[in-house]
Amino acid sequence: MSVVATIISEDGAWIASDSCFYDDCSVYRTEYKKIFKHEDILIGVAGKTIIIHELRKMVNETQFNPVAKDLIDEDFVYTNFIDHLRDNDVVSTLDGLWNILINTGKKIFEIDNNFTVLSCELPYASIGVGHAEAMGSLMTSSLLSGKIPLNGTDLIRAINVSKTFNQAVREQIQIIKL
Repeated sequence: MSVVATIISEDGAWIASDSCFYDDCSVYRTEYKKIFKHEDILIGVAGKTIIIHELRKMVNETQFNPVAKDLIDEDFVYTNFIDHLRDNDVVSTLDGLWNILINTGKKIFEIDNNFTVLSCELPYASIGVGHAEAMGSLMTSSLLSGKIPLNGTDLIRAINVSKTFNQAVREQIQIIKL
C-alpha cells in the first residue's frame, strides 16, 4: 500500500514516497522509509516491504556498491543490480508483488516482481497502488509548465494528489534529493 515517485530535472533528481505500510499480519505502520540514497543513486520500493530492508542490508553489508556509471541501460541494471539480489539471497524474500525504482540522475529504471527491468522514457516515474494519480499529477505539471517537473515541489504535489484519491496512500511524505 504505497506510492513512490521520482523525477529528473535540470535542477537535480528527487525521489519521494508516502510512509505507510501493512506488515505480514496486516498491522498498519507509519513513518516507514520506502526510499533511500546510496552514493549517486536513489532507490525506492513499493509492495513487499521486507525488500527495502534487504536492499539496505545488501548495500551496507556486502561488496555490492551500485553507482550510476554501472546502471546505464536495462542490461547493465540486470547485470549490476539484479544479479546481486540473487547472489546475496535477497531473492528468497521477494515473493509477492513488489516494484523497485532506481534513479541515477540521468535515467530512471523500474524493476518488477518478475525481475523485468524497464528504462523509463519520461523523466519521471512512479510505482505502487497510487502510481496512476502520481503520474497524472507529474504529467499535468509538465504540460502546464511546458517543461519537465522542475523540482521537489512537483513531486510532493504528486504524492499529495495520490493521497487524496487513493485511501491506501497515507501518512507523511518523505523526499530525498540526489
